[in-house]
Amino acid sequence: MTDPLDVHDPAPDARFVLRAGELLRTLLPSGDMLRWRRSVTTTPVVRVSDRFITSRLELRGVELQQVLEFERCRFEFAPDLGLARTLGLVFTGCWLPGLDAPNLVTASAITIERSTVDGRVDLTDASVGGSLTLRDTSLNNPDGEALAASRIVISGALLGDGLTATGTVSLPAARILSTFSLRGARLIAPGGDALSAKRAQVQGPVDLGGGFAADGAVRLDDITTEGPVLMADVTVTVADGEAIGLGGARVNGSAVLTNSTTNGTVTLSGAALASDADLRGCRIDAALDVTNASIGRDLLCTAGDRPFAAGVLRARRAQIGRQVNLDGAEFAHVGGISVDLADLRAEDLVLTVAGQVPGRVVLRKARCESVTDNTDLWQAAGGLDVNGFTYEAFGVPIHPLDTAQVRTRLRLLRKALAGNYQPSPYDQLITVLRIAGTESLATIAQIEKQRARYKALAEANRAFGPVIRLASNVFRVGFGYGYRISLALVWLAALWVFGAVWFAVRPALPPINPQEQVPWNPVLYTLDLLVPLVDLSNKNRWIATGASRGIAVMLTVMGWILATTIAAELARLLRRPT
Repeated sequence: MTDPLDVHDPAPDARFVLRAGELLRTLLPSGDMLRWRRSVTTTPVVRVSDRFITSRLELRGVELQQVLEFERCRFEFAPDLGLARTLGLVFTGCWLPGLDAPNLVTASAITIERSTVDGRVDLTDASVGGSLTLRDTSLNNPDGEALAASRIVISGALLGDGLTATGTVSLPAARILSTFSLRGARLIAPGGDALSAKRAQVQGPVDLGGGFAADGAVRLDDITTEGPVLMADVTVTVADGEAIGLGGARVNGSAVLTNSTTNGTVTLSGAALASDADLRGCRIDAALDVTNASIGRDLLCTAGDRPFAAGVLRARRAQIGRQVNLDGAEFAHVGGISVDLADLRAEDLVLTVAGQVPGRVVLRKARCESVTDNTDLWQAAGGLDVNGFTYEAFGVPIHPLDTAQVRTRLRLLRKALAGNYQPSPYDQLITVLRIAGTESLATIAQIEKQRARYKALAEANRAFGPVIRLASNVFRVGFGYGYRISLALVWLAALWVFGAVWFAVRPALPPINPQEQVPWNPVLYTLDLLVPLVDLSNKNRWIATGASRGIAVMLTVMGWILATTIAAELARLLRRPT
């Protein structure tokens, strides 16, 4: 024959017709219809070309010692190879109404290439001695599974580059001993799972890049791979809920989703990645869920070809080996929590987000070695929860003389706490400033902490609120709540001058023992009143009466307060942070 069969013609010319029964009876070389050939490895191959095979090709349970090759063939009914054994199976440029091959065992590859299957391809529990190839093939079963391959074992690779499937591509618990590739595939299963490979085991990389697109969820939950998961530039559309599922995955490499787009949730909760979770340039309309994940290196939610954007980021209790990077990240969720990093562990946190976060940012009990942030983070519309957040340094150190930056941080912290006093955020800032050697900046933070503390006490005790506020103002202005030794010294000197002048312009105090001839010295007398524990042998020689008695008591009390304040501050300065 000179003209090839048009496999898409539902009523081919009679000259192309071959009954399945005749094919079964002629699995020996005969005529031009079946061409027997041997490959260079002497593998017996039976090739059928340009035939419309009528009636059902029944090979269920048959053991064949040949490779069956069909080229440009059309089948009236789905071939049945369930429980069969063959050296290999090839469909090239064919049209099939389905393929029933559960428990099929082949010694070499199964290839369905540049073909169309308008029905279910059933390879459930099949064992493929080579690769399963579905390149540039169209599988169509919109009401169910386009490919049913639960628990399939593939000794080579699964190669589906350019595959188009309407219906679910189902590979749960599959074992693939090499690459799993669907580069450039187009999977269509609206409202359902476009790809389901839960609990699959892959001994190589999983490659869904090259413009892969799915109308339906991509489920790779609990998958185990010995290579990276590559999903760069993919587009996944779902009606609602999860779009890309990698929950519980075990990946010996990176999960790369750079510049991908989805309107659903991307889940890596509970996943364990040996390297990075790279989501640079991703656009995720719903949530990115990294809860309880373990990532060996970096979680990258930064710009790629475009800014990273997500509705919500959830990374509660995640363990990140190196860096969480949200530089330039955009979040769109309004109300509730937009960024949840509670109990997260990482070496570095880069939280320089782009624009005001519309929801709440939670850093409660997170822990890192260094943090880099910006004003946009602290001005989150829903507030910032930093209670128990622990860090050791700022990614960009504060200059020892940059009091303005510390005051700005304190103002932003005060706003983020929304009037609720929490000591731990202040303590953390103070500790970091001390470790950095900026003791004067730490003092500013300590004073602000005490101011906030007294304010909270006043609000909680309405009856004594005015008294507490007055005491707070006195302690703050007088000696910086005990943290400003210079103020205490100034007050001590001022009181000394005041007392000396007071007693100098007043009549000399009468001595307790008139027999003693001690000269009156108002300067030494005032100093003896102000300095506790040290007896200058002066204050106990004179009797203060009237207003002078009140002044003497006041000087004694203030002396004790200022002296203990100075002693405490000196002791603190002599200590070194561990």
